[in-house]
Amino acid sequence: NGSLFGGQILAQSLLSAAGTITAKDRHLHSLHAYFTSPGNAKTHINYLVNNIKHGKSFSLTNVCAMQNDRTIFDALISFHNKESGIKHEDSVDIPDIPNNIDRERMQKQYESGAMKSGKLSHIAVIYNLYKNFFDMGVTTKNPYVFDLDGKMQAELWIKSRNNINTKDTVKHQAALICASDFILFAGVIPHNVDMKNFQMASIDHSFWLHQANINMNKWYFIRAKSHWANNGRVLVNANIYNQDKLLVASVAQEGICRLTKE
Repeated sequence: NGSLFGGQILAQSLLSAAGTITAKDRHLHSLHAYFTSPGNAKTHINYLVNNIKHGKSFSLTNVCAMQNDRTIFDALISFHNKESGIKHEDSVDIPDIPNNIDRERMQKQYESGAMKSGKLSHIAVIYNLYKNFFDMGVTTKNPYVFDLDGKMQAELWIKSRNNINTKDTVKHQAALICASDFILFAGVIPHNVDMKNFQMASIDHSFWLHQANINMNKWYFIRAKSHWANNGRVLVNANIYNQDKLLVASVAQEGICRLTKE
């Protein structure tokens, strides 16, 4: 629709900030961002990075994304040294990694379900966002990635479709944060809204990275759930796990979700 995908801005802001961090042992810790105005996909983005603090353990930066002298995005991004200390995390039960991805079959299923009764479904929206960048593996019998049993949740396996240099750690982190931006759908899809008459856009996005050594050439499992939606907004939380069932990232995203026609 001519607008920028929020995950692209998140990823590029991380790459911009990381380029100013000189400490080699300092990796992404967290990102807290606001999408202040819609971006134009046909216009270049300028990322302005301001290093706020570089301490013994943490570095804090501010990244402002600009188009035509207009702020479209603003974020605080923190980087942290690796440290030792107490450890704990919940045990989780996650489904098996998909054996294979039949891209041609998935494309036909997405396209056949994309237009029904004149409605642009979430199926087409998600497929158009990810068909060139990520492979997705379903975890239920539903061929469209999301579980449509009425629960405000979604889960899937995801990895980069294109090989990323394993030595370029920040690019793998950027790919993961880009993939984290679609979780808003978990709080919308069960309502079976007509996407043609529905506005959905990110307001703010928070991302915490727990494992710096991300490899998006391998599969990662995303489990997202929405506990609340009202007043034209929806809030979704998600956890991201690696193949060893270790928690690698936590995400919280709030977005505008309003009907444009009653």
